[in-house]
Amino acid sequence: MDASRFSVLLELYVTAQLSREDKAEFLQMLDSGLYNAQLEKMMEEDWHTGRYEQEEDPQLRSLIIEQVNKKITKKQIPWLRYAAAILLLVSIGTYLWWPKNEIKTVADVAPGGTKATLTLANGTIVTLDSAGHQSIQQGKTAVLQQGGLLQYHAEDAGNEVQYNMLTTPRGGQFRIILPDGSKVWLNAASSIRYPTAFAGKERLVEITGEAYFEITHDANMPFIVAMQQGNKVEVLGTHFNVNTYPDEPNMQTTLLEGAVRISNVTGQSVLSPGQQATVSKNNTIRIVQTKNAAQVIAWKDGLFNFDDASLEDVMRQLSRWYDIEVVYEKGVPDIGFGGKIGRDLSLTNVLGILERAEVHFKLEEGKKLIVTP
Repeated sequence: MDASRFSVLLELYVTAQLSREDKAEFLQMLDSGLYNAQLEKMMEEDWHTGRYEQEEDPQLRSLIIEQVNKKITKKQIPWLRYAAAILLLVSIGTYLWWPKNEIKTVADVAPGGTKATLTLANGTIVTLDSAGHQSIQQGKTAVLQQGGLLQYHAEDAGNEVQYNMLTTPRGGQFRIILPDGSKVWLNAASSIRYPTAFAGKERLVEITGEAYFEITHDANMPFIVAMQQGNKVEVLGTHFNVNTYPDEPNMQTTLLEGAVRISNVTGQSVLSPGQQATVSKNNTIRIVQTKNAAQVIAWKDGLFNFDDASLEDVMRQLSRWYDIEVVYEKGVPDIGFGGKIGRDLSLTNVLGILERAEVHFKLEEGKKLIVTP
């Protein structure tokens, strides 16, 4: 092994041309620690070119760029983001470049996954997971589960409208295609109540937690999402995200495409694409231009996006996805984060990345996470 060969392999990595054998050799060279100075120098010289962010093999992209894309924290120098990408070159669960503090833990916590329960109109509860394949007949509506997707095929609403409820636990998520073809992604600790077939003058569903919607257009039957405290989102055909978690400071509706009207007892407002409506605890509606709509729906694409996120913001997301209790030992440190991390990482891997921001964690029995200064 020599410096020139390391340079060649790094270039192959940057241009997404690493073969299986090259990748094994490259990892061995990184693991040896003999080329750290060379790697640092090359990245420091090249970070501004964006060469390490070119489109790559999907597996590498998800493991490298999407897990740690930008910066780990706002305090680090820019080229470190690319060092982080090299760290996660393959899914071996170890860090090859930066030394990592050991997380004090009794056991690691696996990431959340595809799981939910379906409560039928008659009270029957059906367990759903990523491996499930089953069909249910409810009157003239066929319900088909294919892995992490639940799909409805309705011939006719009939005389009696039946309501089902799809519920995800903490650490679960699921997708559903409603009887009108509208698509819904349900985040952890969330639920959606809906009819098995739409009838009448509107398509009404009720949600708790967080969901992303892609609504089938029907000008004669507007789509309405009912939330807590009498808040509603009215849609004709659009893409939007609704976050109604009770532990968040405000309810949020973020519009990506189309137009929606949000209303409650205090009034109503119409959103344009790129805008976000926040509803306070006293039902005040405020419209703002969202800085990063992709960040809002990152969860749907298998990512945590922590750009401009506070420690409390980050911990709320982790608590729901890993089903943990978060306790602050000495108050909440005033720390900001940035960047993306894959939701498929174990909890200790995520915490190892976050500890770069000079915050520390202890994971105790009962899935209790202690945050220490």
